[in-house]
Amino acid sequence: MTASLFTTLRDRTPLNTSTSLVLALAGALLMSYERDDQILDLALWLLVGVIALMSLIVIAEALYVRRWCQRQGALAPRELEVGQEGLTGLSVPLLGPTALTHVTLTWVEPTPLTHELIATSQGLEELVSVARRGRLSEVERVVKVEDLFGFCSVSWRWRQQADLTVYPKSVSVSAAPLQQLQEGDELYDPQGHPEGDKVELRRYQEGDPLKLVVWRLYARSRQLMVRTPERALSLKRDLVAYVLTDPTDEPSASTARAYLERGLLGEDFELYADGCSGGAKSAAEALEHLLASARGEPLDALPQLLALPAQRQRSCVVFCSAATPLERLLTLTRALSAPPLVVMSFPEASAPEPRGTLERLLFKEEVEALWQGSLSAPELAQRYQTLLSEGVRVALISQPEGRAVSEFELHKMAESA
Repeated sequence: MTASLFTTLRDRTPLNTSTSLVLALAGALLMSYERDDQILDLALWLLVGVIALMSLIVIAEALYVRRWCQRQGALAPRELEVGQEGLTGLSVPLLGPTALTHVTLTWVEPTPLTHELIATSQGLEELVSVARRGRLSEVERVVKVEDLFGFCSVSWRWRQQADLTVYPKSVSVSAAPLQQLQEGDELYDPQGHPEGDKVELRRYQEGDPLKLVVWRLYARSRQLMVRTPERALSLKRDLVAYVLTDPTDEPSASTARAYLERGLLGEDFELYADGCSGGAKSAAEALEHLLASARGEPLDALPQLLALPAQRQRSCVVFCSAATPLERLLTLTRALSAPPLVVMSFPEASAPEPRGTLERLLFKEEVEALWQGSLSAPELAQRYQTLLSEGVRVALISQPEGRAVSEFELHKMAESA
């Protein structure tokens, strides 16, 4: 309470800390003792006068700007994507009666990635990009008025009604993980005979899981061969999706949106998301669930998922961030009647810088993707192996390119980290 009161008084007081100290020092010198240095006295009084004049101008300017803020209505409806720059519709005129002050607007809520005022034919237009998806009914900014010399400033928070919709980023995505789930790749029926037995052999291709390699055949022939599973007779059209929320889940929401828009969840899918009640059964409804999940609590929709019949739970796909705590993932996967497909998305993998002509000639081997981000490649590899040991199928998706990262590539990144 005391800290909040101090912050409010500091923001409303035009003098900043350094100016207050200078003013106090000047006042002490003027009143401390008598002296005959008229030039020093004149300089001190001039400094005090300039600071007082700037304070009055800043206060007058702040009152003018505050009245302008109060006259502004709600922002017009806008649609953006995460990370996409767009105009909010706020047009800022040349504020204030003088040219001795500077006015700045800073977004506080929602958290912006970038924010600036750009000059257009309409004046100064507000350009912003947002870091988190969702529907926003209010925008909160910090308005600051200060003089050009930096002596004085006044700031306050300004809340403005808005109708801003920020969708997950529209990205391309690999269809292989969900197609494998729909076609029955490595999907067994717990109530009958196993289906999808590995009955055919073919040469190893980059991206094939290492567990499918026939190592005995490699020992004899020195050729990498893998067993390929037979396909189920019909596609599964009743997939159940679960969106597990996390502060780092924007790449995961982008992946889920891409699968929805491409129809890869099937015709009779059902999507559950943290922070939402009930399952979404249409693309439009599922997109609303994705927006609302940004403010959901982790695993709060899990009871709804577990209320489904056990047969439905066997075709479950979980969308989550690669940085989601492992304990949370294990709680979810162990609660289901059968191990799900976990689609883990992350933004850390990126293409390396292009090589020069001479370097490409000298080094023929393939250049691995670089790893960038707070979650290290060895940590992700360990998490990947832990989930596999639990019987969970895991698909790694690198965003924003939407590329599926193979187990082989993951191990190479972990070794080179």
